[in-house]
Amino acid sequence: MNSRIFRPIAALVLLSVAVAGAQAQRATKEIRKEFPTTSSTVLVIDNQFGKLTVEPWDQNKVIIEVKIEAKASDQVKADKLLDRINVDINSSGSRIMAKTRLENKVVTRDDGKDESRSFTIDYLVKAPKGIAAELSNQFGDVSLGLLTGPIDLSIQFGSLNALGLLGPETSIEMQFVSKATIGEITEADIEMQYSSPVKITKAGTLNLEAQFSTLEIGTVEVLDIESTSSKVVIENLLHSLICEGSMGSLDIRSVDAGFRSIEAEQNMGEISIRVDPKAGYRLDATSNMGSISLPEGFKADPTEKSGGMEIPGVSPKRTTGTFGDGSSTINLESHMGSIRIR
Repeated sequence: MNSRIFRPIAALVLLSVAVAGAQAQRATKEIRKEFPTTSSTVLVIDNQFGKLTVEPWDQNKVIIEVKIEAKASDQVKADKLLDRINVDINSSGSRIMAKTRLENKVVTRDDGKDESRSFTIDYLVKAPKGIAAELSNQFGDVSLGLLTGPIDLSIQFGSLNALGLLGPETSIEMQFVSKATIGEITEADIEMQYSSPVKITKAGTLNLEAQFSTLEIGTVEVLDIESTSSKVVIENLLHSLICEGSMGSLDIRSVDAGFRSIEAEQNMGEISIRVDPKAGYRLDATSNMGSISLPEGFKADPTEKSGGMEIPGVSPKRTTGTFGDGSSTINLESHMGSIRIR
């Protein structure tokens, strides 16, 4: 072969080898276990650094499939990393349990700096839709089908997508969740911190605590919420609301004509409510260092002069009165924020 031709070909081969050597090498392991279930079975999953998917079905058994993948700059390091990741799956009494266990060396990177080093632990769980479940996932996404049993869910540093949580007892704790979408939820206690946006399409009764989050609810029957530095938007409130907020906002875009009561106190934030014009309610609204805007047709009670000096924009403003038949109640208080009822 002509040496002038050979040299570029040889250089190309050497370059290809170098690129291949720089690519991460992969090691994988798969685990599958199956367990029978009864009406008293409790499913317990505790995972980290991967996805957790729960698919409901009508069979009286649970199947847990786990795929572990480790990557490193060479095959020896990838295999070593994989060996340090374990998943314990077993059953005891009425409990079916799966837990991810990582050796300390996985986190501390004692084998030196390796830019190609990474790993994932993904769970696929098939379970009866009515099973009671305790689910925990860190640093990964959670996907849940339509579940009708009691659910206790904890998720940190990931996203949540739940088709429906229709059980009588649902508890959700979210921290640093990039996005959460819940189709329908019957009754739940939810705590969220640094999570945005959290979207719930339809809800029955909710008890919520929100910190530094954004919450959007489509339709809710009963809501009790405590919020800090959070934006709360409700498209349709059917029955009642209790809200205590600080440094945030409350926006109720539609209140059903048959609602019972609304009680809201907002510190350093705005309250905005649009009530069905067919509704009747008794209003007591107070705004400190803010304005109060009322709908046309509202009948304010006669006001009495306090006798003290009033400072525009600073002195508290209080309005009481009736709209329609006054059968429901709205009590609002805003500190350093306005109140708007439409």
